[in-house]
Amino acid sequence: LSITYIFFFASLYVIEEPEYGARGLWDGELSWGPRYLLPLIPFATLLIGVIYKNLTRLQRIFVFVPLVFIGFYANFLGVFLPYQLKLHNLQPELFLNGQKYTSFSYENLIPRHTPILSMSKELAYHIKDFPKTLDHGNYNVRFYDGFDFPFLQGDTTLRILDKTGYILFDQDNVSAIYLKLFNKSIDEASKSAVTYNFYLNTKDLRNPVKLAANQSEDIVLKINPADLKQNDNSLVIKSQFNNEESFSRKTQISGISSMTMNQENVNLKTLDYPFVSPLGPTIAGTKYYTYGNEIKNPWKIWDIHTQIYERTPDFWWLKPLFYWDLPKPAFLILFLGNLFGILISGFALLKGLQKPK
Repeated sequence: LSITYIFFFASLYVIEEPEYGARGLWDGELSWGPRYLLPLIPFATLLIGVIYKNLTRLQRIFVFVPLVFIGFYANFLGVFLPYQLKLHNLQPELFLNGQKYTSFSYENLIPRHTPILSMSKELAYHIKDFPKTLDHGNYNVRFYDGFDFPFLQGDTTLRILDKTGYILFDQDNVSAIYLKLFNKSIDEASKSAVTYNFYLNTKDLRNPVKLAANQSEDIVLKINPADLKQNDNSLVIKSQFNNEESFSRKTQISGISSMTMNQENVNLKTLDYPFVSPLGPTIAGTKYYTYGNEIKNPWKIWDIHTQIYERTPDFWWLKPLFYWDLPKPAFLILFLGNLFGILISGFALLKGLQKPK
């Protein structure tokens, strides 16, 4: 059976394939793990059991146990992280001795590009950045809607506006909000100015701010305490390019590069997005504003899902922490039921193994 599987899938490897298309994915890419050889694993475990029984104590300690940890770690990378990340930072293709190789293939052939190393780096980044995705600070500041995902430019985090951005915050003692706004040209030929308007709990905050292309400006929003609530204050920022094509074609981007509230720096790396579904507004008791209303492009919604998928641990029970229109209590109940089932099953298994023959 092993020989049949290996020869069958290895025969799909055609090095002369001009574009190295689907036939070049003989090893099961883009997946993580054996994929095509998965049916062989149950039979392989039987063989491993026989080998283990015949190992000495030292062989088990110095050979078997390290291999168990290596196997566990390799599989943990595939469980904890989205598999696509192994292709991040790789050139789509390269040429070696006149032969073209895509990232699907050369990552498995060149040791320094092995997914074990690249995904280990991604694991370190995820562990380091994960607290920032949930840290809303003392004022519980949430980039609730209309802000694209955090984008790093050097040491600066940019939050790009998709026309209208909604920021929610708590506390009624905020006296001033400081913002650094930017308007950057992606295409050198695009030189459209952008105008910002600001509203707090539906009230106009100040005169509009206009920025020319490739200009940035620090502004202050003075807050009247009478306009604040204890929870869920809504700061709305509307942006409008003089040339609408600058936005639709993404030849320019505008947004926030820093934010301070009562002299406290606001973390710009938090992730708060709508999942966007027909039941979402009913479940959340609110409505969609920018994503799902002003912007209904299905590719944008797909992009939101993909970004959340790639930026957070790949555990289903964590997703409601980042999607505000998913029911957190329902997911928590399912997760607790999942844990309870694992504990009961594990206890029953251990008890069965301890029964005398």
